[in-house]
Amino acid sequence: MNTKDIEKLQKQIFKKDKLVFDELGKEEKNSIFKFAEDYKDFLNNAKTERQAVKEIIKRVEKNGFMDIKEALKNPLKHKTQKYYSVFKEKTVALAVIGKQDIEKGTNIIVSHIDSPRLDLKQNPVYEDTDMALLKTHYYGGIKKYQWLSIPLALYGTVIKANGEKIDIKIGDKKNDPIFVVSDLLPHLAGKTQTNKKVC
Repeated sequence: MNTKDIEKLQKQIFKKDKLVFDELGKEEKNSIFKFAEDYKDFLNNAKTERQAVKEIIKRVEKNGFMDIKEALKNPLKHKTQKYYSVFKEKTVALAVIGKQDIEKGTNIIVSHIDSPRLDLKQNPVYEDTDMALLKTHYYGGIKKYQWLSIPLALYGTVIKANGEKIDIKIGDKKNDPIFVVSDLLPHLAGKTQTNKKVC
């Protein structure tokens, strides 16, 4: 067989991979981009568990879901079959009641809403070399060196002595101050950091 015959045979027997995106029409592509923009908006508003729960509630209420505690206060008043329940402001469960008995089966989807972050310790603030510093510990599988020299925001909830709750967001807006875990300069890192193994 010559080269042309081999190429012809390859075209006949080899699998032709196609990207789904290339096969879609204009309307379907527009729908995908619209969904992606909405998802990006969700991610921008849901950077912590508490923020995610608030954003989820806001979105599901627009789609006919109701807080189950409110529904149970007057069950005959509400006709919805969609409910949500919040636990400690960090977990939300959604339920859509089916038309058939539960013995016929259920569909359960489980997802988590936590994210990699640096948590402040119980008494985080201390002063060193005329600077206020924060003691932290990291969560979420990101290695320590990956936190260095990147802009960070501060999110949290403060409960005042009178019970008032204040949500804190610093670092999201253009003119907000940002936080950073500073890295050592190369000439100061020496043996302590430069030769340190990642694993």
